[in-house]
Amino acid sequence: MKNAAHSHSFQNYFLLFSLFFLSVFIRFYFSSFLKIIEFYPDELRYYQIAENLINGRGILLYNLPTDYQKIFYSLLIAPAFLFENREIQQQIIVLINSFLLSSSIFPAYFFAKKFLNQNISVVIILLLTVILPDISYSLTFMSENAFVPLSLWLFYFFIFFIYNIESFKPFYSLFLGFFCYILYLCKE
Repeated sequence: MKNAAHSHSFQNYFLLFSLFFLSVFIRFYFSSFLKIIEFYPDELRYYQIAENLINGRGILLYNLPTDYQKIFYSLLIAPAFLFENREIQQQIIVLINSFLLSSSIFPAYFFAKKFLNQNISVVIILLLTVILPDISYSLTFMSENAFVPLSLWLFYFFIFFIYNIESFKPFYSLFLGFFCYILYLCKE
């Protein structure tokens, strides 16, 4: 009996990670082309901040110091600027975006397992998460790439906290507060 439950759990996680990597592949495939940042000024802001941070110049916009605080997404894409080739930089940012958005599948899975009784319902939720219209976010260099999955994770952690209130520990409050601050650093 225990082996059957373990096997079923393994199958669930195998499906979960398979869908995750499928989502990463699909998002990367459709987003992987050279871009010119001219439509969204926010893209240029995140792009410049990431480049300046990785090169040790601080938080600069248009080569001027700024007190802009929403730098979390820029921190996430900053490793792309370790490479000098702009095409490679953009490909790495697209890959990072694909991983970020695809990670939404994990809190969706945990929600589905918590609130849905049938395995088919869980599979449907996972498939919907993979094909949601937010696929277009991975085309951009915008903070929504981090904000969407982080928001889902925050909501999941909050629900987890509510369901485990009897074992309240100050750590949960600190963790939720820290996570809210991370979201604040991502987007207002």
